[in-house]
Amino acid sequence: MTRDGGGEGLVILNDFGSTAGTIQMQLETYGVPDALVLVQEKDGKRTLDTGFVSGYRTLSVNYNPMGGKLRVIIDPNRQYPTAWSLRMSCPGASVASPINRRNVSFYTKGNTCGATWKVNVDNVGAVGITQSIGVSVGPQHSVQAQWSLAAGKTCGGVQPGSPGTLYVNDGRGEVALVYGLNTNLFTYFDVRP
Repeated sequence: MTRDGGGEGLVILNDFGSTAGTIQMQLETYGVPDALVLVQEKDGKRTLDTGFVSGYRTLSVNYNPMGGKLRVIIDPNRQYPTAWSLRMSCPGASVASPINRRNVSFYTKGNTCGATWKVNVDNVGAVGITQSIGVSVGPQHSVQAQWSLAAGKTCGGVQPGSPGTLYVNDGRGEVALVYGLNTNLFTYFDVRP
């Protein structure tokens, strides 16, 4: 099953057949969180409820055909414009049409005061970088970036310096994301097709 959407969400009843097995899933909710819920048709039992989550994740559930079809629900974020992609396999199989992902690199330039940058993509785990780091992503993302200094170091004070500029490169060239003396910065970027 392959579905993509936005603020309209999704509610469908899907027949996964008569064979028990593990259903593999890929869910991409990008920078604005959405929720995925799976409910068995016959007894109303929830087999999965992600809550509102951002970013990309792989999931799996054990499917028992005795429970009947599965109601697949995407509960979209109603506060912000949102987008999501969902891929589900047949029981015991792999996802047939995986979500397209690309490796991107984050790095800094002009970091003259030895700042350590911390990057959080789509609110899923902050990653500290001093030089560069690679992350696997889909098309649209939010980035929260923070930088800090070692004890005794200054930026723009008595000892002028700069924390530099945070860049992202998606394989088609670099894009400057955030820079400046604010220690907590927030932006968006799109991975180009």
